[in-house]
Amino acid sequence: MAAQLKNLLILAHPNLNQSFSNKRIVEGLQNIPNLKIRNLYAEYPDFNINVEKEQADLLAHDRIIF
Repeated sequence: MAAQLKNLLILAHPNLNQSFSNKRIVEGLQNIPNLKIRNLYAEYPDFNINVEKEQADLLAHDRIIF
């Protein structure tokens, strides 16, 4: 059996709770195996992005979804 691809969904929405479509898309994907969802606005509210951490996360996944 082939190995499952590791997927990374990068979400960049300034107010996900007030979004109709984006919020529902993310809710629908919450339980998908091998999918990590990264909400950059939630992770970095001060916009002080940890570049090394983000680069490592990109390299650790097989498929990147924006």
